[in-house]
Order: sequence, then structure tokens, then C-alpha cells
Amino acid sequence: MVKVSWAVVLVGVVACGDGGPEVHVVGQLWSDDNGNGVRDPDEAPLAGVVVFANLDLDPTINSNDPVSRTSDLGIYDLVVPGPGTYEVRAVLPFGFRPRSMSEKRIGVAPIIGGNDAGPNDYGFMVALADRFGSQVFQFCGGVLVDEQHVVTAAHCSVGANVEDIVVIAGTLDPLVGGQRLAVNKVAVHPSYDFDAGHGHDIAVWTLAEPIALEAAGLTTVEMQG
Repeated sequence: MVKVSWAVVLVGVVACGDGGPEVHVVGQLWSDDNGNGVRDPDEAPLAGVVVFANLDLDPTINSNDPVSRTSDLGIYDLVVPGPGTYEVRAVLPFGFRPRSMSEKRIGVAPIIGGNDAGPNDYGFMVALADRFGSQVFQFCGGVLVDEQHVVTAAHCSVGANVEDIVVIAGTLDPLVGGQRLAVNKVAVHPSYDFDAGHGHDIAVWTLAEPIALEAAGLTTVEMQG
């Protein structure tokens, strides 16, 4: 299990009626810019967002929680064990933040003074993602320091299980293209304190296999002595 509670927002609580042994919970996520709870024509759907039914009512995704990812129209489809009442939560990817938890609005958080990056502008940047079957969602970023090691924050690494995580390199969209690289070791600075949240916030991820950097069009971050 990976700690993702900081990125999880409550979508709502749904009640399912009578049906077979399995029930589908279907809904839609969109940027509710005016906060009226209704999707207006100029409000964009949110695609590629991970949504899960929180079966055990804790703030994290667990392996037994049904998981879906929203379509291009923001639609999700969760298969839950049967009729009942379920808490549905969404895991916000980077670039999104909750504007108003009470209004359940989600919006884009722009980077002030930023510019769109080209596909090869920052070849050392990678995405760190959780795996749920064939699905992935990014929860942090990191940098390649050599062909087999990624440096990232310790707060992105505490509790990470190498069987559940993957490094995605060589793409601007973690859902499309690039390479998905297995990880065989996560080393967190021994003096980092997750609860205190200050100092020694660094970790090193070791890839299961070295990357052929030049062939993949990747680079390593420039190190300063």
C-alpha cells in the first residue's frame, strides 16, 4: 500500500439498489468552474483521473478497492461487490487540486511563469506511478542521475512497495507512450521523518534494469560537485 491520502478527494457517497452479485457504479468528473454541481457546456470533463470505491473507509487505495480511470468524457465505471452504500474517491494527478472540498470542485493549478515543455526538453525527468493491474497513475516526479537510479523526495517514497510502483520515462503523458520501468529498491534517507516533514527529504530508487539512455532519447540531470 502506498500513502496517497494527500492526493485523494471525496467525490461522493452513492447507494446501489438491488441487482446481481456485482453492481456497477457509474459517474462523471468535470471542472465545476461555477460550483453549481451541474456540468455546463463550457466545463471540461476530467479524463484519466483514478477513481476508487473506498470499501474499508480509510483514506488510501488498497488492493481490494475497486478502481477505475475516467474516460475522455470524464466517465468512470466501478464494479462493487453488491448492493449497498459506497464512498467514492478520486486521486488527483499532478496539475489538479481541489478548489472547494464542500462543492466537490476540481480545477487546474497553473504554474506561474511556466511554459509548455517539448517532448525532449527535459529527458532526465521521470514520473513515479502506482500500478493497479494495467492502469497507472502518477503521484510524484523524479530525475535520472544515471542509467539505473532516480532521485526523488522521501515523502514520495515512504511506504512504497516495489511491486506496486513503476517509473515512467520518455513521455510527456504518463498514460501514453514512454517506457514503464520496474523498480527493485527504494532507499529513503534514514533521518527523514514523515510526520515532522522537514529535512533529509530525499530518496533514491534503483531500477530493476539499466536504461540504454541514448537509444531511448533520455539524459541524466547535470550534477554539480
